[in-house]
Amino acid sequence: MRKLTFLLFIFLAVGPIANGQDKPILEYDLYGCWKLERNKKENGIKKRIYNSCEKSNRKIEVRNSEITLLAGNKCIFQAVIQDALCPVIYKTVEATWTYNSKSGIAEIFYPKNFKEEFWEKVKEEHPDLIIHNPRPYKRFKITFLDKNRMEIEKLSTTMAIENRAKN
Repeated sequence: MRKLTFLLFIFLAVGPIANGQDKPILEYDLYGCWKLERNKKENGIKKRIYNSCEKSNRKIEVRNSEITLLAGNKCIFQAVIQDALCPVIYKTVEATWTYNSKSGIAEIFYPKNFKEEFWEKVKEEHPDLIIHNPRPYKRFKITFLDKNRMEIEKLSTTMAIENRAKN
């Protein structure tokens, strides 16, 4: 009888703690500024780590990788603007993002009509190509999150999958 009482006590004491570990990640848990950490070989090609901007280490962060996720599905990030005179220029853009708490998948989109002239020329040259507006920027599944660190698994954007299927 003592063993049964002891087991019941352990179950009641530890059960709620273990259950709390499966707490889903909600959208507002992601709000804030995040910087990408340089990829380590042991992380593999698809695993990425973002640190909060306050705790980010400049020695291991990727330049111009800052993403700020805001309420109202707004976000800010550095986009590459290519120019004939200067091949790589980074510009801060205000864009949109979505998050599905059931699947843990987040998607970040370029601003609507981003590089519109360029994509119109591409559409003229390749009329069968599907070009979404707004276009996807990043798509990833969040595998771990705490106050200062977010681990993600990089996923392909839906645009790339649709275009590959046509060819």
